[in-house]
Amino acid sequence: MKSKYLNLIEKFWRVKTDIQNKAKILLCFLIIVSLFFINGCSKLKNSVDREKVDLGLVITTSQDYKSEILWFDLNFNSIQKQKLPYAMLGTPFYSPAVNADKIYMIPKGLGNKKDTRKVISINKQSLDVEEYPFTNIALNHMASIGNNVYAINTLNGDSCLESYDVVSKKKNSVILEKVYLETVIASSGKLFCFVRKLNNSNSEGPKTMLNVYAPSLDLEAEIDLTEYGNPTRMYLEDEDNLYVTVNRNANIKPVGKILKINKSTFEISEFTTKKDIPYNIFKFGDRFILTYYDPVTNEGTEVSVWDESGNEQIFDLGMLLTVAGVMNDKFVAANNKSIKIFSIPDFNLIKEYELSIGTSNYVSGLLFVNE
Repeated sequence: MKSKYLNLIEKFWRVKTDIQNKAKILLCFLIIVSLFFINGCSKLKNSVDREKVDLGLVITTSQDYKSEILWFDLNFNSIQKQKLPYAMLGTPFYSPAVNADKIYMIPKGLGNKKDTRKVISINKQSLDVEEYPFTNIALNHMASIGNNVYAINTLNGDSCLESYDVVSKKKNSVILEKVYLETVIASSGKLFCFVRKLNNSNSEGPKTMLNVYAPSLDLEAEIDLTEYGNPTRMYLEDEDNLYVTVNRNANIKPVGKILKINKSTFEISEFTTKKDIPYNIFKFGDRFILTYYDPVTNEGTEVSVWDESGNEQIFDLGMLLTVAGVMNDKFVAANNKSIKIFSIPDFNLIKEYELSIGTSNYVSGLLFVNE
């Protein structure tokens, strides 16, 4: 009888050990699969019904890795939410960059760290998100040409312009010493970078420059813009020219200017606006739409219809123009309180949707997917 009990106990422990071993193998398998998806997958699938949306409003925070895009149709009938695991995604200080069917933004990371070293893109057709790794923290502007994604970073008085090839996965970079690199614009197969030289051998004070790079990051041209002032990060392009707003002169005093820069000859034409602090610029037929908004002070409620002959009609929309954009014959503007759609060129209010966002959250970008 004793031998029978011993055999039963031995069999019990053998079965238990076998189950434990199988459980360990299963656990290891699940861990490996999880690591594969965390490290190897660079796309985030979306659950939004793409057929029912025209534009998206990015809402983010500096305190947590939680952002979201509210997707709307132009009548605000369909409203859907896409949650994203990023902090400080986008900013009112620049508009998202667009290349083909992708919209690019930077998730900086938590406000006290800014150490999310990546640029993301949102596919206009699927709304899926793709991530591109970069070397530096505190990335502050981005662009894309072909297979290359570019980002800039400024720390300790020097700046870095870095590229990432999404096909070869190779990186390339150039370091600009004692330069604050503010903007990188991809247009006509070139990179147009607005930089401020913080110190120079002639002791003449800071200089504002336009550096033009090939996609390989070889410097092709360097143009002194100091006499025109400091361009904002907002721009507009057509086949031949770049249009950029200038709202501060070299002494950081408010001004109102538009620069028209020929992309081949780099010839510059200067236009004066009726008011100081022009910010965003859009094209509408043969005219332009300007916003008068200061992202530093978060002030400005006016827009204008402007042409190169100097004709300008100003409208007060009665709302802070934190982010704005043009879609066909509609002007869209949003702030932390609401998103509104106006007709162009008379700027009559068509639709309004009131927002309810957390106190630590803020609106940081507009995305147009049906232009």
